[in-house]
Amino acid sequence: MLHERLQRGPRNDIPIPWLKKFEFKFRRWRVQSRTLDDLGKQFRLISPWKRSVINFATLISFTEAVRQKCGSSEGLLSVLLSPLEWIRKALIHKPSSPAPIIAPQPKISHDEDMAQRLELTATTDEAGIVSYDLSRLNAAPDAGETSAYFDPSLQTEGLNWCVDLTASDSTFTLPILLWLSVSANIIFQRTAGPPKKVAVPTKAKAQDAVSQSSELKRDETFDTDALSPEALNTLTAPAYGSKNSDKRFLGFLPPVTNLQRIQLCIVLVILGTILKIPAAIFLYWIPSLAVGAVQRRWLAAKFPLRPPIQPCRRPLRFRVKKSWSN
Repeated sequence: MLHERLQRGPRNDIPIPWLKKFEFKFRRWRVQSRTLDDLGKQFRLISPWKRSVINFATLISFTEAVRQKCGSSEGLLSVLLSPLEWIRKALIHKPSSPAPIIAPQPKISHDEDMAQRLELTATTDEAGIVSYDLSRLNAAPDAGETSAYFDPSLQTEGLNWCVDLTASDSTFTLPILLWLSVSANIIFQRTAGPPKKVAVPTKAKAQDAVSQSSELKRDETFDTDALSPEALNTLTAPAYGSKNSDKRFLGFLPPVTNLQRIQLCIVLVILGTILKIPAAIFLYWIPSLAVGAVQRRWLAAKFPLRPPIQPCRRPLRFRVKKSWSN
C-alpha cells in the first residue's frame, strides 16, 4: 500500500530544489498518515489525536479542581496569562482623557485597618458596655472573592520550603522539577532501537555473487523503473533517526530529532509563564507526569518495538534499475 502511493517521485514542475524536496516529504507524511488511519480503522484503534485530546481534557479538568481548592477566583487561562497582563492594559485601557488627580491616601497597617472596621460594628447597650458584632464585619475592600471549594489546610500543610501551597513557589524548585519531568518525557520517548546492520559480505562472497549473476533471470513482475531515486531512498531508508541519529544529545543523553529540539524550546518558554501559579498545581502535575513516564517505560519493556533492518550495502556489478530472481 505504501509502495503504491509512493511510486511517483517529486514533481518536476517545481523549479526550486528545496521546495521540490519539501513537497515530496510533505506528500510522504500524508501517505504515512493515511496508511496509519487505514490500519487503525482495520484493527479498530483510537487515533493518536483523539487520545491526545482526551488526555489534555482530563489534565485541564483536574487542574481546575486543584485551582479551586487553592481558593483562586481566576480561571486557569487568566493565571497562565497573568505575566502578560501589562500588554492587555496597554492595548485596551488607553485613557481617552486625562484622569482626575486623586490625592493618595496614607497607607495603614493591617492592625489599624482591622481596628477601624471593628469600630464600625461597635454597639453600646444601656449599661454602657461596648460590644462588637463580628457577623457584621465586612471583608477588606481590596480582598478578592475566594472560591467556594477553598481548602484552608493547603495554606499550612505544604512542603518545608513552601508551606503555603496556594501561593507560588518562591524558590522555583517545583517549576524546575516540572521542566525536568517534561524534558525527560520528550527526550526518552518510546522509539525503536537502532537499525540492525547486516553483515558486510567478504570479498570471496562478493565474487561468488558476481559469478552467479549471469545465471539469474530477470523478474518481470516487479519493475523499479516507475520509482524515482528519491522514492527508492524513502522506501529503503531506515525508519529510525536520521544522519545524526548516532550523536548523543548533550554528550550523554539519547539522540534527539529536530522536532524534539523544538518541543524542548517550547517547554522552556512556557516555563516562564507558569512561575506564578499555585504550588499545589505543580504538585499535581509532577507526579502525574512521573506516573505516565513509568507506565510508558513498562510498556516499552513489556512490548518493545522491533528495530528496523538496514539494507545490506552489497557491491553489485549489474545495473541498479534491474531486478533479478532465480
